[in-house]
Amino acid sequence: MSSSSLGILSCKEYDIHTVLKDFECGDQSLNAFLHQDSKKFNAALFCSMWAVIHETHGPVGFFTLSTTSLRIQPQEKAELKLESPLDRLLAPAVLLGRLAVSDKLQGKGLGRQIVDFIKAIAVESAELVSSRLLIVDSFIGKEPFYERCGFKYCTKGGKRSPSSTKMFFDLIDLYRERHAEKIAQKQYSDLLQRFF
Repeated sequence: MSSSSLGILSCKEYDIHTVLKDFECGDQSLNAFLHQDSKKFNAALFCSMWAVIHETHGPVGFFTLSTTSLRIQPQEKAELKLESPLDRLLAPAVLLGRLAVSDKLQGKGLGRQIVDFIKAIAVESAELVSSRLLIVDSFIGKEPFYERCGFKYCTKGGKRSPSSTKMFFDLIDLYRERHAEKIAQKQYSDLLQRFF
């Protein structure tokens, strides 16, 4: 499935609950959250919810984002290349709270494309509110999916509950690439304005 045929809608701008009214992902807890609790979470600003729309298939997924932090442990300190005093702080992060793909389209690479959208949103939001990491509390058994998306296991407290494992993705390289692109675009624009 081509990512160019996908788009996302924010619950802040659209009534995505109407858009997703018939959505099913095959996971009872995710379906229950969507159809019973998500409006309350959004209204209370506990998460920001997004619908993923395909140009021919319609609604194909949803995800939620919020803010969080991660206490840096020695292994994460080395992995993130942090020096003192940064290594003693809580690392600011975006939390991928829920991610669901339509049960009709699972196994076609759509989940990975959605995670790429989420990474782009997290990097873009880091321009306004610093976020070094993207965190997920992966359902047990779903960790290999997140590993393929570049996530790594948190060391201490990686097990949040019997049903999930805490994992992280470092946003710094994506942020630096995006920042370098923006600077290059601005420099090119400034250069054009000087000569034309």
